[in-house]
Amino acid sequence: MTFILAVNPGEEAARSGDADMSKAIVMAAIAILVEDGHASVARPESGRPELRFATGEIFHLGEESVTKIA
Repeated sequence: MTFILAVNPGEEAARSGDADMSKAIVMAAIAILVEDGHASVARPESGRPELRFATGEIFHLGEESVTKIA
């Protein structure tokens, strides 16, 4: 397992490319969870993608955020 340091957007060294890299890492992790059967992703009528874990938690996936719904 590889650990990647989080980007602190308050630091002057933070670049827009860092945010793109962080988003790519999160999306890859979500894909692994779905492939392993721990979660599913659906787009309900609201149009906002939902990440649903087998344990019952539900998250809305935004362009720049992930919001826990249940």
